[in-house]
Amino acid sequence: EQKVFSADGTGYVQGLIVSSTYTPKELLFLSPTKRRTLLAEYLATARAYGPDLVGLGGFTSIISDGGLLLAESGLNLTTGNSLTALAASRSIQMIALERGAVLAESRVVIVGASGSVGRLAAIDMAMECENITLLGNPKNLNSILQLQIIAGEMYAQAWMYRQEIGVGIVNHLNRLNASQREKMESLIQAKEFRLLYSLVLECLRRVGDSRSINISCDQVDALRDADLIISATNQGKAFIDPSVLKSEVIVCDAAQPPDVLPWVESYQRGITVYSGGIINLPEQELTFGATNIANCPMGTNLACLCETIALTMEGVSHHYSLGDRINYSESREVYDIAIKHGFRIALPITLNAQEQYDN
Repeated sequence: EQKVFSADGTGYVQGLIVSSTYTPKELLFLSPTKRRTLLAEYLATARAYGPDLVGLGGFTSIISDGGLLLAESGLNLTTGNSLTALAASRSIQMIALERGAVLAESRVVIVGASGSVGRLAAIDMAMECENITLLGNPKNLNSILQLQIIAGEMYAQAWMYRQEIGVGIVNHLNRLNASQREKMESLIQAKEFRLLYSLVLECLRRVGDSRSINISCDQVDALRDADLIISATNQGKAFIDPSVLKSEVIVCDAAQPPDVLPWVESYQRGITVYSGGIINLPEQELTFGATNIANCPMGTNLACLCETIALTMEGVSHHYSLGDRINYSESREVYDIAIKHGFRIALPITLNAQEQYDN
């Protein structure tokens, strides 16, 4: 058990971390029956303590369909994916700006964009960046279709939040004429996001503008020219080869276990790989267990856990961050709640290849 105090003086929350001995790979290969049994045991243990909120950490979220399979359990749930996604997006932007990058000109690639975290991170990056590639899984026959829908969502959210400011991919939409914008807005209203993406793509091509959101399933081609990469898949093992990346690229690896393979030469080429989705707690000397979770430094922890703590501090009384289509407005709400209670993005926990190699 552990207590965490809010930075605004409103009190503290007390929580319990429940875990199993299954590895991520083993969880993915559990039969449906064993998954249901494990999830039922988790909830039974949690329910005994009368919790205000239950966080579905790590692969518990994945095997419960983003928590949707447990939505009728009578407990308030969160996957923690909202804060994880925005922590990844905001952290890589902060690092890039600190190094003098121009976000609007940076080539961004989102790996795992069809997943819950990757999708939200892509939408959030679209608020500031114009050159974005969504990288899909070539083994998934529906990957291109899913990414087209997400690209349309990115345009819709950018229009909502950035229309007046003119920052990020909303600048793609500024090239549309009045008639095209009217049609675009009707598609947004109808939530026809794939058709919205197709409309914007066709309109931009007519005026010779090549800045539309790119969609690809070719990992090497997409990654080799990237300036900023966010990877957030549920592969359960490393698969991104740093040797295909260009020098000075910044990679936010928001997956647990990491998506990026260790490679010592990355350090020599100035490639930065860091663990995304890491949050500073309101108390800088707090740890969860002898080694903290995922070996996070003292005073920091995974954003999924921090979301659970922050929402409990806020006294919420309903589900948050369930499913793979979390409302972007909901993720911003979660982020604001976390900031209110003293949580901050950790910048960064560096995982350059040299450090991975040494460990």
